[in-house]
Amino acid sequence: MDILETDAHHRRKLAAEARGRTVRLLPFLVSCALYFGLWLPEPSWPSAVTKILPVLSLVLFIWSESNGSWTPYAQGIFWGLLCSCAGDICLVWPDLFLPGAGAFAIAHLCYLWALGLRPVRPVAFVLTAVVWTATLVCLKPCLDSPVLGCAGIYSALLLAAACRSLSRLPSPHWSPWLMACGFLLFATSDAILVFDRFCLLLPWARFVVMVTYYMAQSLIAASVVGEAIHWKDI
Repeated sequence: MDILETDAHHRRKLAAEARGRTVRLLPFLVSCALYFGLWLPEPSWPSAVTKILPVLSLVLFIWSESNGSWTPYAQGIFWGLLCSCAGDICLVWPDLFLPGAGAFAIAHLCYLWALGLRPVRPVAFVLTAVVWTATLVCLKPCLDSPVLGCAGIYSALLLAAACRSLSRLPSPHWSPWLMACGFLLFATSDAILVFDRFCLLLPWARFVVMVTYYMAQSLIAASVVGEAIHWKDI
């Protein structure tokens, strides 16, 4: 009987935690709806503010999830999201594209800090190296040398973080899967953004970029929940 009561209590606790997380994610969903609903013209400060609200809500979500167990993983994702907010603001103005890319580069360094350097998966490294090389080859006709160099450094950091996330697969925990999917979406978003801005105007580019970007950041942030559970199990 005690075992049944303990199991029932555990199930009620998990259900309560799930409801709590759903409530804490509502600001993200509402702010996304606000951004796409208003769809303010860029560049403008109102557009910049509505653009960063979803990511700021994810920052608050991670802070609320810490609950006394502020793991190195959560810290890295927390600071990565904050740096992403700075990058989001800069990218609203075309003249601030390079500072925005710099802010996102720092964000990816934070994500790399969260992911660590183990385990090593040569296949993931080769795959991301091929993608990095192909990206630079495609961008070379569109960019001058200084911008191409910056793009090479930024894409190397992004794909390094993607490589680290892929290197954690396969895993019995769902957190690494969320992180890997998040970085695949992040890379997709950035690729569309760069090609639209420098190579060829793509229809609905801004919409597709922002949808994939918000999905990416939300999956990266959600991975903190599973990572925290795994950390407690250890």
